[in-house]
Amino acid sequence: MIDRAGGWIEPYWNAKHLRRTADWLLVLEPDASETLQLAALTHDMERHFPGGPVPDLTVPPEADLAYRRVHSER
Repeated sequence: MIDRAGGWIEPYWNAKHLRRTADWLLVLEPDASETLQLAALTHDMERHFPGGPVPDLTVPPEADLAYRRVHSER
């Protein structure tokens, strides 16, 4: 399943970020379950699909609370 998810994320412009998150998970928790590995590997994939929230680029990311809320709920 991890290999299939790795292929699924490839078209995403920020796939490297997703792969690095999964890599760091295994550094921090070498025995992480497949479920947790999948969550790490796919955690931002909602950004890849049209119709999602759009960040306000006029403010620092940490200050864009509306975007962060919608992103986390989607």
